[in-house]
Amino acid sequence: MSNLPIITRIIFPSIVRNVPADLEYSLGFGIAQIGDLIAVELSEPSFPADIELPNGRIRHFYPEELLIGAVGFREAPKSYVGIVPTQGILIHPNIENSQNLALLSAAGLIGVLISRSPYIQDPPRVRPRGLLQKGGKNINLRHFSCPWRDSVSGIPPLVIFVGTSSESGKTTAAAVVIRHLTLRGMKVAAAKLTGAGRIRDLLAFRDAGAIAAYDFVDAGLPSTPDEETALPAAKGILAKIISESEPDVIIVELAGSLLVKANRAILRDPEIRNSIAGIVLAASDEVGAVGGVHLLSQEWGLVPIAITGPVSDNQAGVTYVKEAVHIPAINWRDAEQLINLIEKSLSSFRNKKENNTHVLK
Repeated sequence: MSNLPIITRIIFPSIVRNVPADLEYSLGFGIAQIGDLIAVELSEPSFPADIELPNGRIRHFYPEELLIGAVGFREAPKSYVGIVPTQGILIHPNIENSQNLALLSAAGLIGVLISRSPYIQDPPRVRPRGLLQKGGKNINLRHFSCPWRDSVSGIPPLVIFVGTSSESGKTTAAAVVIRHLTLRGMKVAAAKLTGAGRIRDLLAFRDAGAIAAYDFVDAGLPSTPDEETALPAAKGILAKIISESEPDVIIVELAGSLLVKANRAILRDPEIRNSIAGIVLAASDEVGAVGGVHLLSQEWGLVPIAITGPVSDNQAGVTYVKEAVHIPAINWRDAEQLINLIEKSLSSFRNKKENNTHVLK
């Protein structure tokens, strides 16, 4: 490794935003597992890669720089598919890494590239320089996270935004709802419980007025590839929000589509289901909207209170959806109508809770 370029700067991207700036570490070698912090440099291409910083700003990652990322999975049909092998990723000074390590997101997610969408360019390939270690042990995102929970009590009403795919308008609509509920005097918090860690969505929620906004990175996960880890992490995030801010309502976003395993685990969990005041489905087209409604109903017995996203961009989609599933398709630009529906659902949810409480007494 003597032919490696001289490193001029170390970059800490948004995926390691909870790692203390004064963290003492050494670079060592061994087996990298999910969440382990790893120092990498660009191997190809030679042109700069875009990196998201903890403050949300995008900057270039140059070949002569070192990036501190986190090892993890990504399963995004419109982007990259990357994995962490069951045995982990061997990082060794005398072995040229042949596992096709790549930067799977601008946040600093690093894994073994399996495939990509043909409509996007190849991700930047990276070469490991070592694992961040302390006392000979790997440093992991979990070391700087909130605790995971098997159960959480006192969950306030949840309004959950789900989608038929990534880039279907979930975050945009959720931010609009946060803004308008806040303007109506409610204490609104936000949680992104699944996805591949970017801070831009949390910043959008905070800009809209959320008194707290956290995601799975705050629970020590660089992404949410499976239900075994996603569900206890999600409950840890909800517990953190409840204890810190005591919101009136939590706006929840589930990234990607309804078919994502982690999303399915969250939607079928009894504690979370009992706290759902409303589901908003974001759909890219009318057939996706119909399929999403069918899946929500058949799989979890849930009926969305509204459909939003690109399908609602003009009257044609609105009409098709209404005729097919009898659920209003409301564009985020028509915020007043969407907020009125959500407030009605919140009121019905609270009345139901109160009636159940009286019955128990």
